[in-house]
Amino acid sequence: MADYSAGVLLVLLTATVFTEVIFRYLLSMPIRFSAELAMIIFPWMVFLSSIMITWSDSHIGIVIFRYAQTGIRRKIVEIVIHLTMVAFSAVMLYAGWNLAWGLRGNVLAITGITKTVLYISVPVAFSLICLILLTRLTKILMTAYDAEPDLPHGSIGGESQAAKPNNATSGKSTEKPGGAGR
Repeated sequence: MADYSAGVLLVLLTATVFTEVIFRYLLSMPIRFSAELAMIIFPWMVFLSSIMITWSDSHIGIVIFRYAQTGIRRKIVEIVIHLTMVAFSAVMLYAGWNLAWGLRGNVLAITGITKTVLYISVPVAFSLICLILLTRLTKILMTAYDAEPDLPHGSIGGESQAAKPNNATSGKSTEKPGGAGR
């Protein structure tokens, strides 16, 4: 649902900005609320997308620590990684909530919408991110140390196509000897 919502918000943001450009520069009739609407849509789009990035484990990471280990060492690395991510997400949830709550009396000038609507996207997203990470951490803790954890690549437990090596990423070449390199 977060993925679909972020996609809808992207379309809405693009339409809002495009319409504003047309009206402002071609028709010389700027739409007064378009900047505030874009300001509200953008963080929601970004933070809803961050939920999907966490879900599919597509975030930036230094994977050498994760994949260079096997057995119990890999499990320990996975636990440390997930605990670090949960701690960061909890701090962001707390700080985002404080920011959103602190701005509840401030309103946007043209629309009159409270700035809390803008900033509440941070604690909403990071609460869901924490839930995803805690679910994965539980699965890691319940996995036998000698088994390779089936994490995360694609969902809370499955492996996506992006995680599977292909010839271009695995170092294997499909080119026949004496081919194009000569």
